[in-house]
Amino acid sequence: MVGRLDGTIYSTERKPEHFMRIFGGFGISQNVLDKLKENGCEIIRLKYYGAKIYNYSCPLDLFIYSNKTFTFEGNDLQRFVSVNDMEER
Repeated sequence: MVGRLDGTIYSTERKPEHFMRIFGGFGISQNVLDKLKENGCEIIRLKYYGAKIYNYSCPLDLFIYSNKTFTFEGNDLQRFVSVNDMEER
């Protein structure tokens, strides 16, 4: 996992190259989402180092049930959530 699970909150960091323009947001691999769900995660907190530092959060379920998907390198299915659907903290 590219982040840390602390209780029910998964925290991860992203750089500009991680921003998926076609979805206007960020992705998390399906296998990471499955592990987070199994381990009781409820909230995703994402720190984005763009032109300035942004802090976003949203329920894990927004990622799990997102139909915005892309498969990288033929086998890494990722689900995306737009920053417009996240809460900026």
